[in-house]
Amino acid sequence: MAIVFSDTFTEASGTPNLNTHTPDVGSGWAAASGTINIDSTNDRCDDGNVSNGNRYNISSSLGITAYDVQGDFRNATGGTFVFIGPRGRQTSSTATGALEFLYDWGAAGGSFNLAAAQSVEAWTGSPTTMRLAIRAGTATGFANGVSKVTTTSDPNPSTGYFAGILLGNFDGSARDITCDNFSIDNLITAKNLGLLGVG
Repeated sequence: MAIVFSDTFTEASGTPNLNTHTPDVGSGWAAASGTINIDSTNDRCDDGNVSNGNRYNISSSLGITAYDVQGDFRNATGGTFVFIGPRGRQTSSTATGALEFLYDWGAAGGSFNLAAAQSVEAWTGSPTTMRLAIRAGTATGFANGVSKVTTTSDPNPSTGYFAGILLGNFDGSARDITCDNFSIDNLITAKNLGLLGVG
């Protein structure tokens, strides 16, 4: 595997907007909707206590259509209309649609959602490592390494080169929802590259 984008959201001070922040690997971030800031005290990004659909994407195209998007997501305050998780298959740095693997506090018992697929259960802990694995014709959401939900919906299969973060808070109250240790893996291995002299 090869990490093509990663961010531990480290800043020296303050709460700068994510689109002014330089990631560890990769070119940067762009706002699709809402507000996501850096919490420099805890080295993570958060929703800035804004009630909105806070979606940010990476600013430059991956140039690939099969990849894993992963982050450590946390909701410290609950809320009925709160959704958090990684996003993929976006067609631009400011796109708001396509695939979102999210945990939905609005469902009875809570629900892991991916497009039309759904797996209802209690939240597995906070923070939870959520990974969206996108392949041709399918996508699977994992929580702490366990497969939760799969869909065969494959929007933008040849143009979905962008991925990002959803920290969505629609319940009208300030919430504490965050993401840390975000990464995108382009699935290239040494064998794929012929570096092992195989294939």
